[in-house]
Parts: sequence; structure tokens; C-alpha cells
Amino acid sequence: MRLIPVIALAALTPFIILIGTGLEAANAKSDISLFLEAVRQNDLKRTKRMINQGVDVGARDERGRTALLLATHENHIDIAEMLIRAGADVNARDDIADSPYLYAGAEGRLEILRMTVAAGGDSTKRVQVNHSVDRAIR
Repeated sequence: MRLIPVIALAALTPFIILIGTGLEAANAKSDISLFLEAVRQNDLKRTKRMINQGVDVGARDERGRTALLLATHENHIDIAEMLIRAGADVNARDDIADSPYLYAGAEGRLEILRMTVAAGGDSTKRVQVNHSVDRAIR
């Protein structure tokens, strides 16, 4: 009689593991959303706390924009500096090939531009092109 609960538990273990994994993925996604929101809102304390807790500074939103690119769009200088010091990629491109380095230069965000140049901003990095779109344009 005691073997039945153990067997039942063993049969349910894969489902419990899958449910747990789904929750972790949902939590990771919500952490990223909260992090990007903190960056957009120029919330220095919350952004710093999340970086210290190990959030992925290279995480992207639904349009491929990194936290650093969002900070650059809003000219959030202190947040941009914090992200660069935490290892954010100044050359990471979004869905329309903008990078923090390129956007800062194009929009005259001079303080952020200086930081991105010091961190390795490079306009010669090749952009991946959707060749079917490229052929359609020709």
C-alpha cells in the first residue's frame, strides 16, 4: 500500500519540473520587463539594484532594443553610464539596426556618445541584412 503514493509521485515528477521551469521563465521575462521599465523611467536606484541582482544587461524588448539603447533614446546619461560599466554592448543593434553608439551620434547625445566611443563604439561593424529585402529593393 505504501508503494502507490511513491509511484504516483514518480509519475507526476516530469509535470512538476515542467511547471517549475515555466514559472522560472515567466519570472525571468517579468524581471526583464521590470528592468527595461526602470531604465525607461530613469529609475537609477531600481536599475542599479537589478544589475546587482544579476539581471541580463543585454536583455532586449520586443523591438530588439537593449536597455542601453533605451537609455540613449531618452538621454538618461547616468543610467547609460551604469549600463556600460556593467558590460552593456554599445554596438548591439535593434530590429532597425540602431545601436547606442550610432543613435547617440545621430541624435547629438554627446555625453553618451563619448561613453560609447570609450567603450568601443564602432561604426564599421557590419549589419546583418535580410537578403530577400535587399534583392527586392534592387
